[in-house]
Amino acid sequence: MPSCCAYGCSNRSGSAEHSFHRFPSDKRLWAAWQAAVSRENLPETPRFCSEHFTRGCFQRNLRKELMGEEYKPVLKEDAVPTVFPHREPAPKRPKSAYQERKEHEEVIAQAYSEPYAQAIFCPEPSASGMAPPDVK
Repeated sequence: MPSCCAYGCSNRSGSAEHSFHRFPSDKRLWAAWQAAVSRENLPETPRFCSEHFTRGCFQRNLRKELMGEEYKPVLKEDAVPTVFPHREPAPKRPKSAYQERKEHEEVIAQAYSEPYAQAIFCPEPSASGMAPPDVK
């Protein structure tokens, strides 16, 4: 029983809820589908279930829709799977001590280079005659 080749998808081809679609024979579309699945080792005959396609990817059969008849969903020729609710986002790597130190140094350098920083860190002598403290 074929199953969906999308990461984390457990849909199998026995359920009436989902239709299954083989990879296209067109090499350009095959490459697009393979890039979408983001898997190295695909099954011999990979398939996607209908859950991974938007409604706009399917051809409509207006006659059967108006008559209330059920019909097998057919993909448009240029359809590419784009819906992957089971895909886990890649975990963020924590910043290294080097990266944190570099960011801190950039913030400090920017603060000292700003025009207003000169007035804050190096004030002009006041009218009272007191000189500002030495800043090194």
